[in-house]
Amino acid sequence: MFHLTAMGNAPLDAIVKVDEGFLIKNNIEKAALTVIDAVQCDDLLHQLQEMDAKVSYVPGGGSANVASVLGALGGKAAFQGRIGAGRNGDFFIESLHKNGLETSSVYRDSDNGTALIIIPITPDGERSFASYYGAAGLFGPDNIDEKQVADSQALYVEGFGLIAKTGFAGYKKAIKAAKEADRKVFFGVSDKTIIEDYIEEVPYLIEAADMVFMNRLEAETLSGKTDMDAILKNILGRGISGVITRGEDGVYILDAQKNHAHFFAVDKPLSAAEVVNMNGAGDAFTGGFLYGLLNGTSQEKAVKLACACAREIIQTEGPRPLESLRHLL
Repeated sequence: MFHLTAMGNAPLDAIVKVDEGFLIKNNIEKAALTVIDAVQCDDLLHQLQEMDAKVSYVPGGGSANVASVLGALGGKAAFQGRIGAGRNGDFFIESLHKNGLETSSVYRDSDNGTALIIIPITPDGERSFASYYGAAGLFGPDNIDEKQVADSQALYVEGFGLIAKTGFAGYKKAIKAAKEADRKVFFGVSDKTIIEDYIEEVPYLIEAADMVFMNRLEAETLSGKTDMDAILKNILGRGISGVITRGEDGVYILDAQKNHAHFFAVDKPLSAAEVVNMNGAGDAFTGGFLYGLLNGTSQEKAVKLACACAREIIQTEGPRPLESLRHLL
């Protein structure tokens, strides 16, 4: 049996440093998300090639990152998503295999490419996003392996998977399989815009989830409050159990049944010089926490392991482990 089946978005990130003119020329909104099609994606990559720009390709996706951390700790995890049949798809699969993930239920789309998020970074450090969703944008019920879900202790779904037009229908099918098999369901919000844009889907996923994972900004958006005490009171009052991460300011674990929020401080925050990349820190925390939870450790130990995993990822260039994390156990 798997500890976890995770599903959702399956993109590669293409990170590159450019000047402001690149954004203006290509109508890419600065520090925001611009959706592009396959032709526009190819054109942007061609421009970058002509500029002799150094493009770093990094596999991403919140659910894939969470499962990868759990796998790097020695847990058994599977991923379900939709990728292209070409080289980028191969790269995405290889990245999961490095952390021991089962990928037999990842769908290979021969007509659409693997999702690619081009991330131009301007001299002021701002990141913008030109997103081609490709195969991932077609993820849906036909891509769900219900048996694999039922053969797992838990199911994890991410907010960004809702970007696919049939993604929510796919999630509902997977959740139904999990519930029928008496499995746990976990939901990672992904971004505050998911709460704002999917006003029918997000409440359903929150209601279906045994725990909801969010950061401080997402918790503010969900509750409509800015004071931490008011946030906790609002979310617990709505019967939501979950985790609110706040970086070096600590973590709250919410138990709706007990109407209680337990605070955990972060030991020895990293210095600015030690921080290489914040991308994937929240996913790493979630993966470490779920490993502890699904292996029967105490809540305190699960949080400590989660923080240690996030600390490792923050000190690497990508959002996934480059090697085993078993030493953290």
